[in-house]
Amino acid sequence: MSEQPSTRSGHGLWLSRAALGFVALAALMGWGASFVGLHAYGQDQMVGFSYWTAWLIPATFDGAAFGATLITYRASIYGRSAVRGRLLMWTFTAISSWINWIHQLTPEARIVAAGLPVAAVAVFDVVLAELRADFEERHGKRRLRLRPGLLVLRWLVDRDGTSGAFRRQVTDIPVSEIAGLGKQDEVFRPAAIAPTSPEPEPVPAERTPAPPRPTQELPPQTVEKRPEPEPAVEPVVRENAARETAVRDLEPATEERATAAAEPETTERDEAADENRSEETTSTEEHDERPNLSEQTLTLPPVPADPLSDEDKRTFARRDYRLSLEIGEPITGAQLGNRYGFSERWGRRQIAAVRVEMEQDEDARDLVAAH
Repeated sequence: MSEQPSTRSGHGLWLSRAALGFVALAALMGWGASFVGLHAYGQDQMVGFSYWTAWLIPATFDGAAFGATLITYRASIYGRSAVRGRLLMWTFTAISSWINWIHQLTPEARIVAAGLPVAAVAVFDVVLAELRADFEERHGKRRLRLRPGLLVLRWLVDRDGTSGAFRRQVTDIPVSEIAGLGKQDEVFRPAAIAPTSPEPEPVPAERTPAPPRPTQELPPQTVEKRPEPEPAVEPVVRENAARETAVRDLEPATEERATAAAEPETTERDEAADENRSEETTSTEEHDERPNLSEQTLTLPPVPADPLSDEDKRTFARRDYRLSLEIGEPITGAQLGNRYGFSERWGRRQIAAVRVEMEQDEDARDLVAAH
């Protein structure tokens, strides 16, 4: 089961590379045919061009279109705007197509010759659009993905709602991104809310098992009785009385020695157990009192389970950041992006937008207070 995603991704990667190779091959064939037509035009129609110098004409127009295509490809895979490169690509392609049109004699030949460079650039332009769409999907930038057919249909049904939604999409883009300062929020980011590495959790002290307390008293030491000599001729009553007196004197002394020997061991064991118990209680309290940074987002309201649109996700994300500021535990861009399934850059953009709104609110309050 675990090998299926990797297999599917491998098939998808192989297919995308094969498609890109076929498209590049078709584009090169179209440009090659256009090269031949422009070379024939320069050699036959233009004065002062020989067989070798006539190659400068296709190298200029078709070569410029090819270079603009490479620039547009690089801008697309890095997520930058490629309007200038695409405009130059189509401009030089149109010039090359016009030269191929006027060079041929029959209408059928003109159509085929004029369509060679257009076909190469058109197919490659579709690949560039797909590359840009993939970049936006990977980085969570799905704004202004215009679908003309659906947009016109929606505008015919609800003009005011469509205009308002389009206006909100445009005004929601931060000014820093429009001006080309996409990393401005990272440079001027306050140090108070800078993401900090989570502190290592304290390792609780190893609990040493306390020695078991003695549950039974130590057996009293018995006094070895030496064999007594056989009584002499003395009276039996005196010997029995003296023996009983000696035994009664020895028994208290034996019990005192046994108790004195057992009490130090029991006292030392009790003190060690109490010290271990106090150290364990102290480490547990310190561990409970220390804040856990991974549970920082638990103080925020949960994300709605219903499917949300991009606009709703931005609204909820900005609301969460404002609540985290009020609580005193500001959420980071990575945490905010993970809550809504986007990247860290997406979360930083929402944080930057909230800061801009807060600054505008403060400026408005200052103006009101000044008047």
